[in-house]
Amino acid sequence: MRVGLHQVPFGQWVLFATNYPAGTTFNISLSWKDYSRKTNLIAATSLAQVMAGNGTYYYFQAPHLYIKMVDIWQTGAASEYWENQGARLYNVYSWRAFYNIDATCTANAAGYCTIPNTVPQISQP
Repeated sequence: MRVGLHQVPFGQWVLFATNYPAGTTFNISLSWKDYSRKTNLIAATSLAQVMAGNGTYYYFQAPHLYIKMVDIWQTGAASEYWENQGARLYNVYSWRAFYNIDATCTANAAGYCTIPNTVPQISQP
């Protein structure tokens, strides 16, 4: 799976959550559009560690995979957005950063990972 950060503004992030079956293993990276830059994500020991991080950790507690998605290469420069009459659109000039999620799980006969679609319950302190 490839998830782009096209409209995530400088200094902001998105908590991404998706489902995978228990026992799934991951190889997750954050890459620049042409793969000239790449950072491999580290498995965290808790969701709190992911949330305290800068987008370079993931946490898997079956069935949910969590990633705090951040474009770590943004600088806030005017070249990273288009602005008109107070409205800003980010990353309109190029598709910059992507999270690449490679998952290995027990597949069914069709070769797909199967898991019920469940919504994660996240409580805020």
